[in-house]
Amino acid sequence: MATFNKANKFWKNRNTTTPVYPTRKLVSYYLNGDELSDEDNGGVLVTKYFDENLRTQYADDRLVLPDTPYPIWSPSETTTLAWYDASDLSTITISSGTKVSQLDDKGPNGYHLTQGTAEQQPQTNRTINGLNVIHGAGSDFMTGEHLEYGTFPIPASGDIAIFVVAYPDSVVQQNQSMFSFDASNDFQFDAGNNSAFYGRIKPDGIGSSGYDMNAVDKVGALGIFSVQLDFNGAGQYTGFYNGTEEGTPVSYTAKLSSTQVFRFLGNRGNNYMLDGAIGEMVIVEDVTTATRQRIEGYLAWKWSLTDNLPSDHPYKNSPPLA
Repeated sequence: MATFNKANKFWKNRNTTTPVYPTRKLVSYYLNGDELSDEDNGGVLVTKYFDENLRTQYADDRLVLPDTPYPIWSPSETTTLAWYDASDLSTITISSGTKVSQLDDKGPNGYHLTQGTAEQQPQTNRTINGLNVIHGAGSDFMTGEHLEYGTFPIPASGDIAIFVVAYPDSVVQQNQSMFSFDASNDFQFDAGNNSAFYGRIKPDGIGSSGYDMNAVDKVGALGIFSVQLDFNGAGQYTGFYNGTEEGTPVSYTAKLSSTQVFRFLGNRGNNYMLDGAIGEMVIVEDVTTATRQRIEGYLAWKWSLTDNLPSDHPYKNSPPLA
């Protein structure tokens, strides 16, 4: 019999495979159908642990504890607009050598990123924290190394959140962009400085000004960048780095155009590309705090970035579970 872990507060109801928090008093402790004894809990009284820690929160007259841990949550558990994962080599199409001609969308929509021009194809011959990444341009950012999807639909709500695990290598021009949306009302997420990557939402038609993240250079470090455009709730666009909001939110006054050219590693003008690498990108419509933190937690645990999360982040010490 597996040992009961008294630190595990996730319980499986006998009649479902979904973790639930019960609502009636717990009478018996079960693990895969076998009733647990105090000895199974390392000598600590099972009932004593329940009385001291769980009585006011949990309930049911018979529950089953899982024999194996619940799987870690991933974007496959939610509805993504797009999900690009360079660590999954099966989603990458190589044209020749290490040049990438296509990066597949792992979500349901099939918004696959492509680049048909050989000299503009980014490369995939690099790993960070043991996982494969796609990197572009090197120091010659004008070569145009990037991938794109030409008709990316924006939700009618105007709400969109983009999460990126990225490693900027160097900056020589402030418009060098990690990604961009190109239409009438659009924006790019660029360096915001001619010699450092601070992070800036540079808009056109959606607000009165750009959004500047903290003036701390992020070159030479892997981090989680999050851009949130919330039209229907706060009416603002803002940015987060490793789970911490940076800068002052800006009013989001007009929705993004309904169809955009989306560029991965490139700016709207298609002439200032990121000198750096992207490991993973998740794009969703849901701009709630709970969803943001869940995606940050997933990315942090996968890419070995949990030390960078703030101490009060809900997934600092344990990953989000499916």
